[in-house]
Amino acid sequence: PNIVATYKGSKPGPRFLCYSHMDTVPEWDASKWSVDPFGAEIKDGKIWGRGTCDHKSEIVCLITAFETLKELGTEFAGELVLIHDSDEEQGGTKGMKELVKRNLVHADLGLYACTTQISEDSRENFPTCGDVNIVHAATGIITYKLTVPGTEPHPRYLMNLENSSFTPGDHTMALLSKINSLAEEVNQKFDEKTGHAKLWINAIDTISHVESARPGAMGVCEVTVSRRVTPSEDVDQSENELLQVIEAVEKEKNFTIQKQLIRKRPTTFVSEESSIIQTVKKAAKEVDGSEPKVTGVPALTGMGWFVNESKIPMVMFGYGNLDFHHCFDEHIAISDLVKTTQAYAMIMKETLS
Repeated sequence: PNIVATYKGSKPGPRFLCYSHMDTVPEWDASKWSVDPFGAEIKDGKIWGRGTCDHKSEIVCLITAFETLKELGTEFAGELVLIHDSDEEQGGTKGMKELVKRNLVHADLGLYACTTQISEDSRENFPTCGDVNIVHAATGIITYKLTVPGTEPHPRYLMNLENSSFTPGDHTMALLSKINSLAEEVNQKFDEKTGHAKLWINAIDTISHVESARPGAMGVCEVTVSRRVTPSEDVDQSENELLQVIEAVEKEKNFTIQKQLIRKRPTTFVSEESSIIQTVKKAAKEVDGSEPKVTGVPALTGMGWFVNESKIPMVMFGYGNLDFHHCFDEHIAISDLVKTTQAYAMIMKETLS
């Protein structure tokens, strides 16, 4: 189930979309938590449990901000839309992608409600970020599964396979060598908004054809490779560079690699001149006394669906530490929830006043 809730103001105005997803990753191994992963325990001024900062708390902040403005008698112009989907962590096929497909996602501007604070310990992985951030840019990704075959030996050599044929591992080593050379080049690319591009191997699996009716069949290796693409790069060009390396190995070694595109997502970028960025800056400064840094993250975000598919200028913002997404002992400070709710209320009022 996905929730799309719309409140219509008393007079014409912009359509403002606020988003936060309901689903979470699993708790993984409950024995590694110091608290019940689903207990919502409150201690040390924090609430603990899976989903506390990714993203159930931000849903509460959005709803509380809206309810507070209503209780204060605030008049709204335009429309406020809250979207909470159930499939962000799995890639959005049954969530955002489905909502876009049904034309339920359209607005003049948007707020992606998510914690965007980065600790000093994590700054190495988020080199362009400050302490508190307004995220207006994110990387895209290309992922391929490559099936690498072996070479069947001539029947006369079946009794001495290791000297008369190339195993899938042999061919895979040749492929990995070429990919590694490309990775050394790709990983040097740096974008001032999101940090480094990256090319890496996700997994290597060997599948034996021991039950094959063909004598000497060597099986295959499956290699999964991903390419992180920065906003300053072209996604199609980056994909072609990877495919050219694969094709060069095929030509050189005279075999065919089966190529399956697993995922291809565009980069995300919203202009710093966008009104939503200025509104978030103003609210954050009033709540916290300091202005967040407008920057990007070296990761995919659900924001990409809205920005790229629905053409909505949207940024990600919220108090609370991004470090604790997907980890054991996930938690968020109650003081951060209060500040986030205050900021969201100000953003809603400013946008729809």
